[in-house]
Amino acid sequence: MSIRAVLVAALITGFLLGAADVQGHGATPPRTAPPHSGTEHRAAGFAVMP
Repeated sequence: MSIRAVLVAALITGFLLGAADVQGHGATPPRTAPPHSGTEHRAAGFAVMP
């Protein structure tokens, strides 16, 4: 893969993770069950923002 392809893939991945993060903050289930959401995020490899 070329460097340009790697950069484009990283940009798309960052955009998708950012969009998922914004949608996650607006949802009510993670707020009603913090322990479950915390373990799921860590198990999936996502960083939990304070």
